[in-house]
Amino acid sequence: METPAFVFGPQTFSISSRPNSSFLSSTPKVCSRDSKQARPRTNQWTMLVTEIDSTEEFETILKIAADKLVVVNVGTSLCGPCKLIAPKYEAMSEQYKDAVFIKVQGDKNSDMHALCRKLEIRSVPTFQFYRAEKKLDQFTGAKDKLLEETIIANISPAAV
Repeated sequence: METPAFVFGPQTFSISSRPNSSFLSSTPKVCSRDSKQARPRTNQWTMLVTEIDSTEEFETILKIAADKLVVVNVGTSLCGPCKLIAPKYEAMSEQYKDAVFIKVQGDKNSDMHALCRKLEIRSVPTFQFYRAEKKLDQFTGAKDKLLEETIIANISPAAV
């Protein structure tokens, strides 16, 4: 039986390298951890929005993504604007498949709180954009038009 892997374009990493992967099953699916929805797919995993659980996982995704645009949504579980922008962020992750979309819940655990301090998050929601492990841009607020404009401005021209 083939081991499922996370797919970020041509790069993959196996489930065994990701801690706490209890939401994964042996049946390959396309998953969205935000909405807890999954639908059958081929023999690999494609993550639309990946909710991370540790600083190590955040850094691993930045390394694996390499030259792909990484869009980071930083929020908290009680943030109203974070909840309002979440479905639009999910839709953009489906539209812009050449970018990697991740979600950081600042109040999830102490490691996520420390990551928010490291990322210098002052208010939520905050969106940060990375390529090759370097921050390209950042803005704060549930501004869906600005989010899409920033994705388009930073994604490679061949990807759109």
